[in-house]
Amino acid sequence: MLWPNWDLWNPWPEMSRLQREMNRWFRDYQPATQRPQGPPLNLWQGSDSCAVTVELPGVASKDIEISVLDDQMTIRAKRVTESPGEDYAAVRRERGSGEFVRTVQLPFRADPNKVEAEIKKGVLCVKAPRLEADKPKRITVKT
Repeated sequence: MLWPNWDLWNPWPEMSRLQREMNRWFRDYQPATQRPQGPPLNLWQGSDSCAVTVELPGVASKDIEISVLDDQMTIRAKRVTESPGEDYAAVRRERGSGEFVRTVQLPFRADPNKVEAEIKKGVLCVKAPRLEADKPKRITVKT
């Protein structure tokens, strides 16, 4: 028989398969407005300070600028694409290059005069101590 038996055909298994396939395609999709614009960072909080770590492989320390204002830390950096030689042409480029700016809200106001930063193995670590005026004060109770 050339024609299928339409009385026995059930479209629902095929629709379920199609939905599973579409869900798999869009599972990891994030709109560009929700994706961070720049390298990933972590924010760590201590009792009197916080630390921000940022992945910056291939970025020279002279190309990094950090500023702190109240409870906002802004990190600007520039990664330059380096060719292994003049006679080489890129065939595949997966490593990002160019400039980026990331601003992160700190859990408290930081003292910009005491911020320290260092880069090791391509990871920038910025330590920002809490502003003295914002540190909690212990109040003694008189009897």
